[in-house]
Amino acid sequence: MRPPQPAPTLDEIAARPELARRLAPAARAAVLARIAGVLAALASADVVTIPERPAAEDRLLGVEELARRLDVSAGHVYRNASALPFTVRRGRKLGFSERGVGEWIADQQRAAAR
Repeated sequence: MRPPQPAPTLDEIAARPELARRLAPAARAAVLARIAGVLAALASADVVTIPERPAAEDRLLGVEELARRLDVSAGHVYRNASALPFTVRRGRKLGFSERGVGEWIADQQRAAAR
């Protein structure tokens, strides 16, 4: 009879996940207990957080406002909404990213200047 193998470390299991499949139920329970201990320690520690970069403000324009900005009819906006890269659909409601509209207009102007 072979002597029992020591349970792999968490680092070993992370590096070679197939080791977890070979664990006996008792060894699996021991590893899970170690993981739970690590999670508890991490949760209770004063963790340094990296502040999220604030997203650039963007708002949704309605059909009428977009039509005025593009100097086209509202009907034109409705008919072409699916082709506009800045269209945002929420159910049946259409909105248009103000930032996306500005970028699209700038792209169109650069392309026309070529």
